[in-house]
Amino acid sequence: MNNFLNLDLKKEKCFIKHSACISFFSPMSSLYQISKLYTIPKNNSSHLIFRSPFMKNIKYIPNIFAQQVLFSYAQLHAATFCKDQLSPVFAFGSIGIIQGGIQGHSSLYFSKKLNLVNSTNFKNCFKGPLFSSSRVIVSQGVPFLYTKPLYDYLRKDKTIESKPYYYFSLFGLSLSMTMISHPLYCLQVLAQNNPTISQYRIAYDNIKKYKFSLFYRGVQSRVLLLLLTNFFNDLFLRDAWCY
Repeated sequence: MNNFLNLDLKKEKCFIKHSACISFFSPMSSLYQISKLYTIPKNNSSHLIFRSPFMKNIKYIPNIFAQQVLFSYAQLHAATFCKDQLSPVFAFGSIGIIQGGIQGHSSLYFSKKLNLVNSTNFKNCFKGPLFSSSRVIVSQGVPFLYTKPLYDYLRKDKTIESKPYYYFSLFGLSLSMTMISHPLYCLQVLAQNNPTISQYRIAYDNIKKYKFSLFYRGVQSRVLLLLLTNFFNDLFLRDAWCY
């Protein structure tokens, strides 16, 4: 019984640490992405640094931090259930759908602050589940599942552990999968801000409009966020899932 309780406490601590770390950076990424995806006029602040929409609205991030932590914590429990009952791929798919809601919560909050939407109906947070689930399977699932196989392939001496090779594998996969999945993230944000339009129409219209720029619009913030997310997944989630 004691071992079971200790294992539970260890898992809960990992989930709490993971949720807090992700929730510190994720709203910043959402705000930056919105400021790049939409054409938003700069304000006339006397301080040059506060003229950008991102810097002007960054002060609102603490308002949603506690909610983001709670949502992320619940998300990890749901994903753990999917992993135990189905597979890690389904777990990351569920993370994507729920994380779509979490990031949708922050995206709609900032969209309202930036006057991009008239109202914040948070049932729209889960719009675009096809985009959200597939982007997380690619951007987080692939690094989580294939870092160790790539690491084993790259290192010459299999008997000696090599941290540089391991983190090269982790961050290399993270960077490449972030770039590949970025259009899916952009389409998800657009689906949440246009809830009456189908996912097919969102994809068709915006791929036609933005073309290859969907691969790099606001991608800087996601590169940093996914490097951190995949590091936190490796640091906390791998331990909690005993994977």
